[in-house]
Amino acid sequence: MTQIYKINLIQNNIFFLYLLTITMLITIKLIYLRIKKDLLLLCYNFKRLLMNDKLKEAIEYGMFKKRISKLELSEYMNMSYPTMLSKINNPGTLKISEADRLCNILNIKLTDLLTNNYYNE
Repeated sequence: MTQIYKINLIQNNIFFLYLLTITMLITIKLIYLRIKKDLLLLCYNFKRLLMNDKLKEAIEYGMFKKRISKLELSEYMNMSYPTMLSKINNPGTLKISEADRLCNILNIKLTDLLTNNYYNE
């Protein structure tokens, strides 16, 4: 092997290592961004579930306070019983008008329901 050939071989190896390093850094960055996105999504879902649990608790507390059963509540809300059960189990699906009507029936202010201040009455 000639000296020039060896130098070219070394330069090619260094260039290859350089490209490999850049590729690895890009891959690590993409993995980091994916993990960050997944963590943000997980936090959002946790907050949403936590808020749904608090709304569900507020509705059930209002029903207890007014001594209204789920069946009676479904009649007052002009909904079928299965729909009412679904709305109570997942209060995030309530429309604003439904939430307002529900609050009127249970004597809870809509703002108190949304800010979790329903125990203060």
